[in-house]
Amino acid sequence: KSKFEPSNEVIEVETYEDHRMAMAFAPLLTHLSIKIKDPSVVNKSYPSFWEHVELVTDN
Repeated sequence: KSKFEPSNEVIEVETYEDHRMAMAFAPLLTHLSIKIKDPSVVNKSYPSFWEHVELVTDN
């Protein structure tokens, strides 16, 4: 299997309490199964971020 083939594996992203980490990986939700650890970190700069992400993705 090529490392460039899609995978059904869920990728976990550590935010390190940094809202920018959560936001930076959010676009990958459109193509991959991702679990953002501590997604609430975005609340410090953009409280409605995840609501807006849901508007443009199926996740």
